This record gives sequence, structure tokens and C-alpha cells, in this order.
Amino acid sequence: MINNDKNIGVAASWNQGIKEAKGDYICIVNNDIEILTPGWLGFFKKRLDKSTSIYWTSPMTCYSKNNKNRQFRPSHYEQLKYGTDIYSYVVGCCFMCPLKAFEDVGLFDEKFEMKYYEDLDFINRIFSKGKMVSMTHDVLVYHAVGATSRITKGGGGNYDRYKMKWENTNFDILAKQPNKIKGIKHFDQRK
Repeated sequence: MINNDKNIGVAASWNQGIKEAKGDYICIVNNDIEILTPGWLGFFKKRLDKSTSIYWTSPMTCYSKNNKNRQFRPSHYEQLKYGTDIYSYVVGCCFMCPLKAFEDVGLFDEKFEMKYYEDLDFINRIFSKGKMVSMTHDVLVYHAVGATSRITKGGGGNYDRYKMKWENTNFDILAKQPNKIKGIKHFDQRK
């Protein structure tokens, strides 16, 4: 266990764990997640082992306690489907990557302050390497959205930082959103 004297933010704390990790896979699970599928790590590994082109896999994610005991289908805008089962964006609250992804793409960008966009930035960098992100449909988690971010200050400049890095590039996943949800409040924390 790594203890910090102060809150250093998501990207920096994830990077600490990644640097210390041993093995071929890195799994990150935030503290506001309830995993609802037994054997979930094996399902993640199986998904990543299907293709060396997949550098990130996330679970199916429900945001309502009412969905916890039912078969859940991707309907939340954080899980936008492009193609058969390759997604433009999957939630960063729970995911697994092969260690090779961090060797090729690098670590999470610690210039992003606490709250949001460090996962979007990393996924864009995955795409820029010609790799993909995916979902593992066999795994379901309940995400108590914003359990930490509601009480944490910071992150106000992250949207601008993200736009400076990715706007008008071929890898900006926000630009791939369907028009009906483009610019939705979730992605621009200033609104």
C-alpha cells in the first residue's frame, strides 16, 4: 500500500501504483465502484488476450442501484459504441490495461489536476498509437458517480488543457460523439 501525506490527484496516484506494479497487467479500480461480477479479473484478462491491439478494457457500468441485479446494456453516454465492440470512450473508474500499453503510451499526464480528463487523454494517446479500447461485457460494476469528485476541489482547467492537446486532431474522442450529445455537460466541467 502506498500512502501519501496529501491528495496528489488521480493521475499521480495511478502512476505511483503503475510504477510499483509487477506482472503483465495493470488494473485500476476507483474507490466509488462496487464490482458485481465474480471472477471479473479473469474476464478482463481474457478480453485483453483476444487481441494485442486492445490496450484498455472497461466493464459494463451502471449508475443506478436499480440496475445492479439486472442484465445491463450500454446506454450511458460515457460508453459510446463505434463498431461491433470497440468504443470511443469507456469509463475510467475501473479498467485493465496490459503493461505494454504504459510502455508504449506512457503514464497518465499529471498536468491534469484532480478530477476528470486524465483518462480521456490516455485513451486518445492509445488511439494515436493505432491501438484500441474495448468493453468487457461479462463484467458489471456499479459506479457511485462523483463520490469523490463532489467533495474534491480542482480540475477547473482540465477541459481547457484537454482541448489544447487534442482539439482538431484525428484522435479527439470527444469530437467523435454523436451530435445529439456533443458538448454535454459531463465533459465540460465549467458548465
